[in-house]
This record gives sequence, C-alpha cells and structure tokens, in this order.
Amino acid sequence: VSIVMGPVIAMLAFRWVFPSHPSKRLQHLLSMIRFELRQLCQTPSNATQLLKQRNRLIHSLLRAQRLHDKQTQLDDTFANEILRCLGKVELVVCVQRSLHGDFSESSKRLMRALLQAWQRPQPDLRQTEHMVSVLTQRLPAEHELAVLLAACKPPAANTCH
Repeated sequence: VSIVMGPVIAMLAFRWVFPSHPSKRLQHLLSMIRFELRQLCQTPSNATQLLKQRNRLIHSLLRAQRLHDKQTQLDDTFANEILRCLGKVELVVCVQRSLHGDFSESSKRLMRALLQAWQRPQPDLRQTEHMVSVLTQRLPAEHELAVLLAACKPPAANTCH
C-alpha cells in the first residue's frame, strides 16, 4: 500500500504546494514580490540585510519577467509594472539609507512616515504624494534621494505596492 500511496501523495502535494500552470506561478510570484516590497519598507537591522532584501527582490522581478516572456500573450503593461517595481525598490533602499544621513529629525520622521505609508497594501496616494513633495523640497537637489524622487513622477502612483 505504501509503495502505491507514496508517489500519489507526493504528486498531490506537489500540485497544491507549487502552482504548475505558468500564469498561476506568475501570479504567485507577483503577490510574493508585493509582500516583500512592503517588508522592505520596514527598518532593517543593518545595511547587509537591506542589500540582501534588495537583491532578492530584484531577482524575483527578473524571474517574473522571464516567466512573463514565456507566455504566449505578452502584455506591455506588465513590463511597465516591472520597471515601476524596480524603481520603487531602489527608492525604498535609498530612503532607508538616507535615514542614517545628516538630515534634520523632521526630515527623518517624514522618511519613516513615507516608508510606513508604502507598507500598507493600499496607500493613500494624496498623502504619499504630499510627503514626497515636502521631502523633495527639504533635500538638496544633488542628493541621490532627491534625484530618484524627481525621476519617479508620480512616485506614489506606482502599481507595485
């Protein structure tokens, strides 16, 4: 009985644990990416952990792009979403790094509030845009975060959250 039931149980478990259809795998990967992006907004213990999370997210996004390319129906909006997610990952990492910079406490509070807003599954876009505009005004124009915030127009409207 165990000789017959062992492979049958393994086959059923594989079907339930790992989605075998490419579109299901892609949907699962995208939901994982959104969850990890919200996790990236939490304060990491150190810079090494931040870089590990960033690299894992970028690898997941590239894997999602590869899965999407294998599908028969290609969608241009999906490629744009991947680019927006990549931009948001870099933006979150830059905000995390800037928290340890020489900024006023009010600017650091604003950065932490922005990260907390991005942690929510459905952030308030008007509030986030306001925080980004105030933060952009406070930062020097040549600072890397100011450049990234200016390049992401509008940064709060990213669909990858």
